[in-house]
Amino acid sequence: MVLDGAGQHESRRAAIVSIAPKIGCAPQTLDEWVKWVEVETGQRGGIAIERAAKMKALGRMVRKLAHHRRSSLATEGD
Repeated sequence: MVLDGAGQHESRRAAIVSIAPKIGCAPQTLDEWVKWVEVETGQRGGIAIERAAKMKALGRMVRKLAHHRRSSLATEGD
């Protein structure tokens, strides 16, 4: 609603303040949702949820491998 009705309000903030109570949320919440949609659709810089999840999984894998390697090196030294 915020993105589709861009010309109906004097500003984006005015649109958010007007629309938020109509859908039962706080303006700050609606603003975050709009930003999230913009990131997900490439209209705003940021990391999309799918990419963030992949990065998080890769980070876990790297930490697990590093831990395994440290454990292996410690065992070899005994």
